[in-house]
Amino acid sequence: MEQGAQRIERLAHAAQGTLTGRVRLTAPPVLVSEVIIPAMRDLRADHPDLQIVLSANSHIASLDSGQADLAVRMVEPQGKQNIVRRIGSVEFALYGTPDIARLPPQQWRFIAFDETLAHVPQQRWLEEFADGRPLDLLTGDFHSQFAAARAGLGVALLPCVMAQPCKELVRVTGKRPQARPVWMVIHADLKHAPAVRAVADMLAAAFSKG
Repeated sequence: MEQGAQRIERLAHAAQGTLTGRVRLTAPPVLVSEVIIPAMRDLRADHPDLQIVLSANSHIASLDSGQADLAVRMVEPQGKQNIVRRIGSVEFALYGTPDIARLPPQQWRFIAFDETLAHVPQQRWLEEFADGRPLDLLTGDFHSQFAAARAGLGVALLPCVMAQPCKELVRVTGKRPQARPVWMVIHADLKHAPAVRAVADMLAAAFSKG
């Protein structure tokens, strides 16, 4: 019964022919702060009556249960009722302060994820790269790692879109992991909704610039 009501709500949303109303978007926090929010200025100017509910969340929201209308993910989504499109990728590199970069690499200490994200590909790459050197500051998010790297607490594997513009950090080595693909997911019932399409177009354009 609940799923049926949610589908009726989605279809009513899709039937709106104007760019008004509310669109719920969820994405990892680093992509929200570094890519999505900077790209929203033009969307706001073009569609001032459109309300965006933006959730910066690392957990995978369920489109089927109505938690979001669109999602941006760095893990390939599953689900037959979803429209999935790869819209870009995120590059990573190792960053530290200039003082740390001047140290012999054998003396580097590393900032890494805690056990909640020990499974992600860049964490496994960092552990292999460290090769026994200490991973002694562990956090659960990129923003904390970024702040720690800027404070000179170690070398961090960060998204380039976040760290590259920072004048306090430099790349400490040319070695890096493979880029992570970025996926956009839209529930099939909403694929023709004008408001959802406008947000989807904004996302595709923003990530294609990376």
